[in-house]
Amino acid sequence: MNESRERSDFRNALETLLRGMEQEVSDPADGAIVGSSEPGVLEHVTRRLFLDGLLTELGWSLGPRGDVAEEARLRAETTLFIDYMGVSDVKTPLLIVEAKAWDVPFISARGRTRSRGMDLLVLTIEHLKSGKAREESPAALAWYDYLDQIAGYVRELKTRYGHDVPRVVLTSGQWLVIFVSPTKTFMDETSVDEGQIVILQKNEYVAEVRQIIDLLSRRKLAGDGLSILRPGQLGGYISGGALASVFHGIHLRYEATGSSRFAPKPRILVYPTIILLRADGAMLLVMEENDLPLDERQDSIASHLLDVDAAALRLLQRCSDALALELRASAVAQFPGFPRQQRQGDPPATVPLLVHDPFAGDEWLMVTGEATHYLRSSPVVDCRFHEWSSCHDEGRACGMHAVSLRTARSPRSFFTDGQTHHCAHQDMIDMRDQRCHIAAIDSRTCCSACHYSVICWPTPGSPVIPCGR
Repeated sequence: MNESRERSDFRNALETLLRGMEQEVSDPADGAIVGSSEPGVLEHVTRRLFLDGLLTELGWSLGPRGDVAEEARLRAETTLFIDYMGVSDVKTPLLIVEAKAWDVPFISARGRTRSRGMDLLVLTIEHLKSGKAREESPAALAWYDYLDQIAGYVRELKTRYGHDVPRVVLTSGQWLVIFVSPTKTFMDETSVDEGQIVILQKNEYVAEVRQIIDLLSRRKLAGDGLSILRPGQLGGYISGGALASVFHGIHLRYEATGSSRFAPKPRILVYPTIILLRADGAMLLVMEENDLPLDERQDSIASHLLDVDAAALRLLQRCSDALALELRASAVAQFPGFPRQQRQGDPPATVPLLVHDPFAGDEWLMVTGEATHYLRSSPVVDCRFHEWSSCHDEGRACGMHAVSLRTARSPRSFFTDGQTHHCAHQDMIDMRDQRCHIAAIDSRTCCSACHYSVICWPTPGSPVIPCGR
């Protein structure tokens, strides 16, 4: 998905929806049937003219065969009716939207309470969770009822069905209240953290299209895309009890550089990444904008790996501090795979350790597990087949000549003949054709110099490889 294009399209559509609502509001009939006792734009009109379109532009599909159920029934002690409930392919809830009429005002205080906005919202949720009387609510009683209604949805989905719904939205169209960790907000005994709630007013929507997409689009919530977080944002997305596992990873950018007069040479930029899995299967990525270039010189690889390792460990510690937990990375073999969206009826997809963004060009996200890089500092096997001449002596040389210069063209080879991270053996390259996870990045990297070798060449049952002979 080209995210820049997605944001631009969504921004244009959102502006159109807002103009449509402005026209509806300015209509002499005020959006209501003449003679109605309820003034202003009614809830069903708000839904039809604004919220239906908003959800559609966020990638949700309404209608009989869509992934959004309207007036969804939730069986509890009494049947609850949810305005909109977006679901995954296996019908687990991903998004709840509770709609109010366009003219319903934002939260306001009652009595002597002077809190406003976010403070008042948090105060009212705390009041609700503590079991205090409705009549003593710090917010207007209508808002107490709205929040109590949402809390009921979240509680029933969790206790009766075992679902942690990732997002809940309360909106009139003129304002949006997004609960990014609803189960934690409404059910945890701990105090409500403002980081668990996002409030947007109508005049902020266009400026905040990226945040709206990241929090509410089907692509993000269903796992078609992955949000990038900073360590300090983790508290709004996950709690210690909801954490299933943690892995090191890297975001990799492959570039072809150099003058147009010569063959392009590869340049690899590495960004350390922390990958966290929630107990409900959601995946979170933590990354910072600091790239560490991989130098092709053999004597500098160890230095590069040490730099990446130090940066990765610092990032892991920052995540630990943010969650008040001691995080330990799990082995790459325990990684369940990056989320992949499948259409109904498709055969099961293979579980990838590396995902590629085709719209961003040569960029990949890869999990490395306990390791902080896909490369080892040196091969685990002492082998003479890093040299083309040794392979040629055996009649197994790859190609007509040695790779003496780095190349970004076919074959991609970051390392050159004689370097211990380079492989020149034809049989080895043929056997890894259907196994190698990094072939699209570099097709000549020595397997025993890569941390994925434990995945690509599991024992027993693996083919006999020529390494070390």
